[in-house]
Amino acid sequence: MYEYEFMAEMRKKEIEKWAREAWKYQDIHKRSYLKSLFTRFSKEKAIPTKECNCACVC
Repeated sequence: MYEYEFMAEMRKKEIEKWAREAWKYQDIHKRSYLKSLFTRFSKEKAIPTKECNCACVC
């Protein structure tokens, strides 16, 4: 029985720790959005190849 009480207490302390540190993660969406913008514009874009051999610009 002691093990269950110990595990419940440890889980409670872990949840309380996460709650105290939640302010660190409140702007994580903004950071990931900025990171996605940076990676989108920093990647080298592939140039599409011409599939047909006609004289038109397609």
